[in-house]
Amino acid sequence: TMLVAAITMASLAFLLTMQPDLSVYQLMIYIILMVVLLAAFDGPLTIYLPSLYKTNIRYSATAVGYNIGGAAIGGLAPFAVSMILQYVHSPQFVLGIYLGSFAIISSLIIVINLLELRRKSSSLTEAPELSVS
Repeated sequence: TMLVAAITMASLAFLLTMQPDLSVYQLMIYIILMVVLLAAFDGPLTIYLPSLYKTNIRYSATAVGYNIGGAAIGGLAPFAVSMILQYVHSPQFVLGIYLGSFAIISSLIIVINLLELRRKSSSLTEAPELSVS
């Protein structure tokens, strides 16, 4: 569900860039859809993040990573968007590109981690060869 939510958020974000004149009601529907997708992304995240680390550092590493990521991306959002708005004078375009690019980055990270998890689980299921001497 995380991957589907991230890809759908990226698609909606880039669709926002193509809609120059949205009414307030259309924008509210768009925001509600993005919040529902964010909930679909964040729900499994509480299970997925701790599984990335060893048991002795699991919750500390999850907390540090989650909070630094939230501060870096969420905290810098107003600064980054205002800097981009100096060069591009379409707020919807900037917002769509900003949200869409981070959704694509999240999707790529999820796919890479899923492939790594699949590789590790397939090596665990293989039976070791016994040598007879």
